[in-house]
Amino acid sequence: MRVLLFAGGALFPEAFQEITEDDVLIGVDSGAWALLEHGFSPDAAIGDFDSVTIEQTEYIIQCSKEVISCDAYDKDKTDTEMGLEFALDKKPDSIKMFGVTGSRLDHTLANLHLLEKALEKRIETEIIDQQNKLFLVADYKIIEKDTYSYVSILPMTEKAEGVTLKGFLYPLNEALLLRKEALGISNKIVNKAAEIVVKSGLLLVIKSRDGKE
Repeated sequence: MRVLLFAGGALFPEAFQEITEDDVLIGVDSGAWALLEHGFSPDAAIGDFDSVTIEQTEYIIQCSKEVISCDAYDKDKTDTEMGLEFALDKKPDSIKMFGVTGSRLDHTLANLHLLEKALEKRIETEIIDQQNKLFLVADYKIIEKDTYSYVSILPMTEKAEGVTLKGFLYPLNEALLLRKEALGISNKIVNKAAEIVVKSGLLLVIKSRDGKE
């Protein structure tokens, strides 16, 4: 089973083309409205719905299989965090998160850190926007060459030790990556697939392409 989560950040047409009939769809706040606008009924609509009108909220409630609402002020978790926790409770094989990046850098950064919740559950989870795909690596990962031009590998912890990169333009062998340095920016996959190994620490992998591509 796969869960697709749609939040209220920067959404793009290709995100909705990812949806298949077998997917579980979670709409977070205005992400639920976006799903309905594109002809999809959320399996769950979650949030305080302060980014949609009263009429839109009523329609979301009417058309969603399950609704989990909260007060806009009296809460300790963001709508996206609530949505991800709901997705994790489903114990899916994977989760794709759309609309969790955008103009609000604070929300974007917080959502990147939420990936650790999924990693703890050993559920493969990606954040995807129009030009980037992001995920965490805690030990070993094979990644395939695709339409993304660049692969940046950055430590999420203060340091990442024993980092080995194979199949990249700029390989590494048992390297030390520090969070305060930008050594892992803008690498490229040169083979059909590449390998990432980290012995200690946590890596954020960002596959990206320029806006002009």
